[in-house]
Amino acid sequence: MNLKSFHNDKKISKILFVCVFSIFLLTGLLVIYRTYAVYEEKQVYNVMKGQVPNQDYDISLSYYFMDTDGKKTMLLKAPTERNYNVDVVCTEVAMASWDYDKWGPLITNLINNRTKCNILFQKERILLEDIVHVSKVTSGDGLYEVFHEDAEIAFSENESIIKNLKMTEYRYVGSNPNNYVTFNEEAAGWRIIGLVNTLEGQRIKLIRDNSIGYYVYDSTTNDINQGHGVSQFNVAAINTLLNYTYYNRTLGECKNGDNNSVIFCEFAENGILKNTKELIDTVTWTIPVSSVHNFLYQVTGKSSTRQLYNYEHSNSVHNCMVGERCNAVFDHVTSFKAPIGLMSASDYTYATKGGGLKNRMACLEADALYWENDENKECFQNNWMYKNYSQMTMHGYPTGDNSHYIVYINSSGSVKFGTSMWRYEVRPTLYLKTSVKVSSGDGSLEAPFVLRT
Repeated sequence: MNLKSFHNDKKISKILFVCVFSIFLLTGLLVIYRTYAVYEEKQVYNVMKGQVPNQDYDISLSYYFMDTDGKKTMLLKAPTERNYNVDVVCTEVAMASWDYDKWGPLITNLINNRTKCNILFQKERILLEDIVHVSKVTSGDGLYEVFHEDAEIAFSENESIIKNLKMTEYRYVGSNPNNYVTFNEEAAGWRIIGLVNTLEGQRIKLIRDNSIGYYVYDSTTNDINQGHGVSQFNVAAINTLLNYTYYNRTLGECKNGDNNSVIFCEFAENGILKNTKELIDTVTWTIPVSSVHNFLYQVTGKSSTRQLYNYEHSNSVHNCMVGERCNAVFDHVTSFKAPIGLMSASDYTYATKGGGLKNRMACLEADALYWENDENKECFQNNWMYKNYSQMTMHGYPTGDNSHYIVYINSSGSVKFGTSMWRYEVRPTLYLKTSVKVSSGDGSLEAPFVLRT
């Protein structure tokens, strides 16, 4: 072998070695890279598909958007905007909900097998818009328009206030409309009266479906109104009960009869919760105090629903002049701000559907003092606000020599007048902030509206 041939062979061997080594090196690097890349791709794929690997189980999340026409579209991931209602449904025994604060699913009770969850996003429905623009009806049980354009509003000369009180309202009508609400953590424990006028504008008005107890409107010592109490809400005992003891979920003293007698009343179990207060709007309640005869009978000679509404939104003042039951001294006002109040008589009468013998319009025109009569009984029988017990209302109706009479709904279904010291069932009533929204439900007893801010 010559020297030249030897060097050529050696050179070739080095080249072959470098090539082989390079191939092995590149192959190794490629394997490592591909292994990492596949893992990364799998991770990305899993995240895009909503799959979260775990040592013990996988969760597969599928995202959908539903438009107002009910059409579903699949999404790659959850929307970042937080203005949606979200419904989470999982397979197996997993429990799921949506955390609106952290904007993500909360899934518990997982098992070792793969769990599949469908997450449905819907454009958030503001309660006002939802019940007014979707649920309005003209017959049967449901949400009716109530017109006030020609109402005789005498509360103020302020044109904006008068306009607010004359707006068309939307009220739930009938024997059992779908107006149930889960509120204050009381499942289907409240009901929507409607979209109701206030001095500040329209608000959703709620009433507790059942009474919180049997209490007096007010009571005084025997030297004041002969112990019978007063009939102006803001200075009456019922205001303290509702806006302090009940509102703060605490123990207090509640009036229990004439001559200032009291009992302990406890609302630690069913009072207003701290987070519930965030939903309640403190609005101006109108509380006129004047003569029954001056206002209920001034035009038609009867207490029709229109007359009741006009009276409740008047700026009439206390006109009790003389007498042993007319010596209470306090500032007479026709409105005040508070979070909790009571229903008005017109809230009750506007809720009637009427019947075959006397339809809704005839009931609204009838004298509410005599709804219990046979010819009017369909007016309260087809009214979801009627209860088989006497219900306290917001307003007082003192006469010329008595300053302690109030309006109430009796167990026979009529609007009546009784003394403040009598005991009546109390159903708290309130207005929601306009920012409150529906997170789920259709208003039925089985699926009440669920509210959130």
